[in-house]
Amino acid sequence: MKVSPFKTILAFAFSILLGVLCYVIAKEADYRNWIVLGAATLSIFLCLGSALALDFPGQRVANIKVTSWLFTILVTATNFAFAPFNFNIVVYGVVITFLTLINIALVNAMVKKQE
Repeated sequence: MKVSPFKTILAFAFSILLGVLCYVIAKEADYRNWIVLGAATLSIFLCLGSALALDFPGQRVANIKVTSWLFTILVTATNFAFAPFNFNIVVYGVVITFLTLINIALVNAMVKKQE
């Protein structure tokens, strides 16, 4: 397994862009917009980074990439679903953390299985 630096920077830039879009549509009450900016950027980067930046030369990795992309779309949609509403910050944090950790655990398990 190797990490592509260019794709990592691209994933980080794209996650910042999506985080800023979530920040723009978020409510400003109780600093929700700043919480959404940080949580969306970090969670999208962790999911998108595993989809884009990880390369496995000489191995079949379609299921790893598909899983990473599905969780990237799911986490992005969840962030955009929570952003425009007055949500409970704890519920938002738990949902986003849960989805991100499931993605990391699944990708880790699939990588270990490939080795």
